[in-house]
Amino acid sequence: MEDQTNIHAGNYSVTVSDVYGCNMVLHDTVLNVTSGVTIVQDSLFNENCGQGDGAVYVSIQGGTTPYDISWSSGAVSDDISGLNAGTYTLTVTDATSCSTVLNAVITNNTGGMAISFSNTQNEFCNHSDGFVDIEIAGGAAPYSYDWSNGDTTQDIVSVAAGTYTVSVTDFNGCTMTHSFNVGNSGSSAIVFSAVVDNTVCTSFSGSIDLTISGGLQPMTYQWSNGSSNQDLSALDDGTYIVVITDAVGCKDTNTYVIVQENNDDLAFDFLMHENDNCMQEQGYLYWGGQGATTYTYLLDDVVNASGYAPSLGTAWYVVSVIDESGCRIDSSIFIDNLASFAITGIVSDALCGNPDGAIDLNISGTGPYTYWWSNNATTEDLSGLLSGTYSVTVSDSYCADNMSFSIENEYDFTANTTVSNENCGDGTGSINLSVNPYVTSIYHYLWSNGATTQDISGLNAGIYSCTVTNVSSGCEQIISDTVFSLSSGLEIAALITSDFCSQGTGSCVISLTGGSGSYDYFWGHGPVSLSLSGMTAGSYSFTAIDQVDDCSTTEFIEIPDVRSFHASAIVTDASCGTCNDGMIDVIVTDASGYSNSFTYQWSHGPTSQDGVSLIPGFYTITITSSTGCDTTMTF
Repeated sequence: MEDQTNIHAGNYSVTVSDVYGCNMVLHDTVLNVTSGVTIVQDSLFNENCGQGDGAVYVSIQGGTTPYDISWSSGAVSDDISGLNAGTYTLTVTDATSCSTVLNAVITNNTGGMAISFSNTQNEFCNHSDGFVDIEIAGGAAPYSYDWSNGDTTQDIVSVAAGTYTVSVTDFNGCTMTHSFNVGNSGSSAIVFSAVVDNTVCTSFSGSIDLTISGGLQPMTYQWSNGSSNQDLSALDDGTYIVVITDAVGCKDTNTYVIVQENNDDLAFDFLMHENDNCMQEQGYLYWGGQGATTYTYLLDDVVNASGYAPSLGTAWYVVSVIDESGCRIDSSIFIDNLASFAITGIVSDALCGNPDGAIDLNISGTGPYTYWWSNNATTEDLSGLLSGTYSVTVSDSYCADNMSFSIENEYDFTANTTVSNENCGDGTGSINLSVNPYVTSIYHYLWSNGATTQDISGLNAGIYSCTVTNVSSGCEQIISDTVFSLSSGLEIAALITSDFCSQGTGSCVISLTGGSGSYDYFWGHGPVSLSLSGMTAGSYSFTAIDQVDDCSTTEFIEIPDVRSFHASAIVTDASCGTCNDGMIDVIVTDASGYSNSFTYQWSHGPTSQDGVSLIPGFYTITITSSTGCDTTMTF
């Protein structure tokens, strides 16, 4: 072809030949002529926390205007904003159809939030005492928290085993999500069921039959009455508490109440009495129970063989019927004295402890009468009496009767107290004393702490008494009251992990509630942390102090020692003082959930499990398990 069109830039050559075979080669170059249009990215702003606020700002240079602007998002302006994270392509075409392309990448800035620290504590023995402790770095404080269990605190406590997810949102709205797994250290929950039989009356016939599921066998039992059996029998009425501990130290507690059930059918069949006459002990009582059951009869708690009691004087008597189950019914009966005259009297009480009480007797009848008082007086009337009980026997020529009178001690004033208690031992208690009538007399005060004022303050907890004296009359009265020490309700809860085989693997995490919320605290052996690890089995004291009111409380923490095996032995003594036929048969069993291998070291050298061919003496064996537990026994 003689001519070429629509070719790209480059070097081209053509060979021309005529009919005579002459050739000519021509060379030429095709150039690419452009308009020089360029795109300059002036600035790019990434999206912040998914809020669609990214932006790209550009400027277009060169080429031939006007420009055709096209973004992959559909925008036709040179600058675009309100962008989510992603890649945005800008194509610019000038008037000569020359084009150039720019790719802008928008990313989502999350603020760099991260969990800088986390500590997860498993719950122990299904007691919902696990926790998750986290700390956040990066982002913009303050942070808000939304846990999957509904909590909105930074940390979660007192949680059961499970997966807990937290969404943390910072001040800019950035959100980060993370999940934590809380396990269960120990065994499955110990489940109680029980059959409780109540005791009947006083027969000690109550029983508690326990059925236990869950946990790891073997179980140990500790009852509040001291028994270590699984079941109880021969129980009186009362409350019984059992603590069950399984093989890995998981504990649970339950309470049972034995009620004393009465025999509602037990009743008196008959109950008769006859009064005394003229104090001649002519009264009697006759009583019995219903039905054919064999009964025991009591008069004033003394056995009465027949339910009949003759020759009774004037007095109150208690008759009782007890059936074969120990059920009992009582009745109180007064044997009166029937006389031919009646005794009445007018009592004048003593004043302020002085001997000025009096009794004025009135006797209906013709007399003459003789009088015998309990204070050995023989007159009809008494005077000059202190407070107390006075009885008189009045007799005529053929009959007698008696009566008692009570002389009370009256005061010419009353005294009352109003107490303000101290707080947590701060010595701010007080007692205000009011005396009525106050304005008519002068009073002296003497308190048990030596104070002589009417009111006292600056008191610690204790009992305080005051002797109040009316100076005018000499009447005195002693009044007392108690100042208590009030606490702030500060409580200590402990999350405990047992020590394994005395290896110092125990731990304890303390949580404090109540009071002001601001606390000081310390352990009895020195540390001041709310959590300790590397603890050996034993008892530890922890004290917390409220910073506002100085109230303090102390809890004693027990770290159990969990072991992976149990060892015992059967000893066979040597048959004589020099014989070597003694034997120690050592029995080693794995605790539930463990599979150990063991090594043995005897004090006299052998490494076998059992001691054989032994002469009389002392022998010690140390048993070590593959889990690191060891124990030593001496025989």
